[in-house]
Amino acid sequence: MRNIAAALAAILVLMTAAVRLQRIRDDRYPPPETTEETLYLTSGGALQRLLLMFASALITQMVQTAACNRHHPVHQQLCRWMLLSLDRLPSNQIRMNEKLIGNMLGLTPENVTKATSVLQKAGLIRYDAGEITVLDRRAVEKRSCECYAVVKRESDRLLPRSVEMAQ
Repeated sequence: MRNIAAALAAILVLMTAAVRLQRIRDDRYPPPETTEETLYLTSGGALQRLLLMFASALITQMVQTAACNRHHPVHQQLCRWMLLSLDRLPSNQIRMNEKLIGNMLGLTPENVTKATSVLQKAGLIRYDAGEITVLDRRAVEKRSCECYAVVKRESDRLLPRSVEMAQ
């Protein structure tokens, strides 16, 4: 959770910097008859929109993760986390030991070991020496709770558009 808080703080700093840069530019070349409020709301550039969309997707993920950690079994939380990680990786492998996974999910390494064992016995993953290989992504998606789909849908809605706008 500390990593998420640090990322959110960094986003807020970047958003503040983007707003300040935009205001400096707008002060030099103000459109006719604008107020401070309309400048702030209407003059946001691509960077500001990108940061706002990223922040929105991150907040969705944080809120959904908090709910998931409170209400769903450990193996479903692990599936959600693996799927979200794989969405950002070029392969089906995640290199991380039980302690780090536990830190990410707020679990003890023992609970992570139990959850990986359940998924490994089901033939969904292979876990060996700090490396998770997802063998059957569709089955992992079925085993995951609905939290993965919520976060994925919101990220897909916000982030592809932000990439197009940045180009």
